[in-house]
Order: sequence, then C-alpha cells, then structure tokens
Amino acid sequence: MLLRFGVENHRSIKGYQELSFMASRAIKDSPDPLRELPGIKGHVLPVAALYGANASGKTSVVRALVYFQEAVLYSHRRGEPGSPILTNPFLLDEKFTSTPTRMNCDFVHDGVRYHFGFKLTSREIVEEWLYAYPNGRQQIWYHLKAGEPPVLGAALGRRRKDLYGKRPNSLFLSAAAQNNHEKLGMIIDYFRSWPSVYIGKSEAIQRKLGRMIADDAGKARLLDIIRAADIGVIDVDARKIVVDMSESAGEIEKIEQLDREEFDNYAIIISNGDEIYRDGEGKAAVHSIVFKHTSSDGSDVTFPWRNESHGTHRYIYIAVPVLQALDTGSPIIVDELDSSLHPLLSRKIVELFNNPRTNPKGAQLLFTTHDSSLLSRNLLRRDQIWFTEKDRGGATHLYPLTDIATRAHDNLEKGYLDGRFGAIPYVRPVDDWFNRKVDP
Repeated sequence: MLLRFGVENHRSIKGYQELSFMASRAIKDSPDPLRELPGIKGHVLPVAALYGANASGKTSVVRALVYFQEAVLYSHRRGEPGSPILTNPFLLDEKFTSTPTRMNCDFVHDGVRYHFGFKLTSREIVEEWLYAYPNGRQQIWYHLKAGEPPVLGAALGRRRKDLYGKRPNSLFLSAAAQNNHEKLGMIIDYFRSWPSVYIGKSEAIQRKLGRMIADDAGKARLLDIIRAADIGVIDVDARKIVVDMSESAGEIEKIEQLDREEFDNYAIIISNGDEIYRDGEGKAAVHSIVFKHTSSDGSDVTFPWRNESHGTHRYIYIAVPVLQALDTGSPIIVDELDSSLHPLLSRKIVELFNNPRTNPKGAQLLFTTHDSSLLSRNLLRRDQIWFTEKDRGGATHLYPLTDIATRAHDNLEKGYLDGRFGAIPYVRPVDDWFNRKVDP
C-alpha cells in the first residue's frame, strides 16, 4: 500500500507538497476504513478525497503520481541516449524552470516498507535513492548523486557495481530492472501493479474492457458492478469481425501506436468502442463492444458502444479500473469522480474501497471531486479529506482537513461551502459579472 507521496516543482506545484495515506492519531473518527500493516506504526487509509476550486491544482497532484510511475517504468526503455527528459516545472517563477523536480514516496510491498525518490531536470537525473526497512531497520539499497561516487548497498548483491553505468537521462531503477536484476525488478513490479491509474485515458480503458469481457470471471464481476448501478444494461459482450484493412486506407491513417511492446507487430485503432488489430497482411480482427438492454415488451435489445450515453461511458471507464484495483490491491486515481456520475454512484464507489469486505487486498482510491455531498462523516474520515488552494503567486498548496480545528459531529459539507476550510473560489455576485459601462 502507498503510505505517502511528495512532490516539488511540478506543474502548478512550486514548494514541496505531501499527500499522506496514514491515519491521524489526533481524531477518533470511524475506525472501519483503517488498515493495519505489519511493521507499520499507525493505520493506513484506503481512500483520499481531494477538493479545491477549479484550477487550484488538484489535477497537478494526481498527474504528479502518474508522472512518477511512468518515470520508473519507462525512463530507460523510452529515452534515447542524450535525449532530454520531459519535465513540467513550475513556470510562474523563472528560477524554478531550471530547479530540479523532486518526487518521492513510501510504500509497503510484500510486508516490507520502502522509501524511493528522485530529483531530475530536463538534462539529467540529479539524484536517486532507494531504502528498505525490513523488520523496521533501515537498509540502503542505493543512493546516487550526479558527480559523486555511487552508494550501492550490499542488498543489491555481489555484482552490484556492474549495474552502475546508467544513462544520465534514465533512472537507475528503470535501467537495472531492464537488466533483469531480481530485487530491483521486484520494486518495478510494484509500480507496474498500478495499471489502474486513471485520468481519462479512454483508449486504454476500452482495451481493458475487451479483455475483461473475454474472461468469464472478469465479465461476471463487471456485470455485477454494472447492474448494481441501475443504468439499464443487463449484459455486455464483444463481437469479433474480420475486415480487410488494405481496402480501408482512411482507417489505416487513423491507427495509433499503443502498447506496441505488448502486442508485438500489431497496431491498434480504437474508435467508438471498437478495437482493430491489424496484422502484416492487412487483415484485422475488430472487437466491437455491445450492450444489452430490455425493451418495454421484455425482449432483449443490443446497443453498440456509440449509442450508449456519456454517463454510461463514464461509469464503465471508472468501473473497469476499479475492479482491477480491487482484484490486485493496487491504487487507482480518478480525476473528477463526480463527472457525469450521480452522487449516489460516487458514494458507492468510495464505499467499495473503504469497506474491508469488498476491498480485502487493500486497494487504494485517490480521487478529485467538487461533490460536497461526499463530505459526510458516515462516508469519509476527516483525515481522508484533502484540499488544494493557490497562493497569490499561482502555486498550489496541499493540506488535510485535520490541519483545521473541527469536531467529529461538524457538518463538513456546510463548513466547506461556507469557506471555513478554504479551497473554494471567490465568486463575485452575479450582478457584477457583466459590469460594463453602457452609454445612456
């Protein structure tokens, strides 16, 4: 499970900000969501909700986590020698455009706590470190600084020095894993177990949906969560059609190269819920996702993906990674959970993660939202509620509700909308919105 994540100098985040999944010891809210992990003092939380005004930096926080994961997994494989590192520094202060971006996290994997982090610029990895805490004792796996001799711990094995020699634009962890180092490969596997990280990549979700439908157990779980939402869908399936792409030049031009390492020589196009796999001979198998409804006379009616509502699409896009997270115990990020979802559905999704019976493997949910109805003590503990707010210089500040004096029986929704906790926009009275002088 993820214990904490910190970030500095990324998008609208200027100074160091930290999001924690550790429960506060200062409050006595419902103990139901709390999780115990061996070797960890205190309890871990399965859910964190992020509130704030539009453009306050909520998305910057969640995108930082995605950037962090992708840097670990792909910095060596995707980066060419000498190529610049893609960074997104804070742009409203000139000196920060050349200041390193810093990211780090603490997590528990296979019963051991780890601390991993890095600093980087567009030119190089400035610093990178990985520590383990077996039985609560610190163990240095490695600590690297540009221009200094590497510190490589004995835990990496006798040939640990052979691992060093990475490119300046590649994380050591990413490079060592590509060289099949067993222990560092295990850490990579942890970050790879975050396949459910989601910010709106509909194409990736559609691919996962197709695979889930092809698996009987996966389809059964998907139907459970679809039927529970009362969106009118009683069944979902994928129809396979073979087409000759050599006669559809227009379609070939639209092909996007996605996950080529996973599909070898296949190219993929996704349009309106269809997946088209094109082979070297121009043939393609199209997996078209369809939904079954019941008509007024009781008969079944099949709808293609494009005929379903935007709300159904949005719910499916969330339901698929939610199921994957619950099945694997991985984290999931949902930006704007309330977008096109009824508040009761948003609430039930949060309950799935908070409830140890529906979430036995410790999956975690981080979501942003404007839905103040979720600010209920019957749903979220006060230490599960976080806020983002920008200062006058345009920098995002991240803080938990527990930084503000509240009581367990307070009406949190009213307090938030009244501006008691900050993180809301200052909106002028409507009469002043179009305050222009008009000649008499």
